[in-house]
Amino acid sequence: MTQLSNSQTELLKYLHSQIAETQKQLNSEISKLSIWIEAEGVKSSDMEAVIDYEINKAKLNIESLNLRFQWLVEQLAGYVASN
Repeated sequence: MTQLSNSQTELLKYLHSQIAETQKQLNSEISKLSIWIEAEGVKSSDMEAVIDYEINKAKLNIESLNLRFQWLVEQLAGYVASN
């Protein structure tokens, strides 16, 4: 088994913490999206634009967080493969 240096250990801890934080943010955005989708079913005409905006914002945030998550996992996989 290969012994990791302190900097390698710190990098792995950082990537792991960032993946966990991104997962937490994703769950939060998915919850927000589901709330706004439920509100969409009972929206009044004056709230239509706000609800549509919030749904689109949540979708974009989810897409962005998914890309960040994928990048972090790729970084971790690349690091593990090279060591």
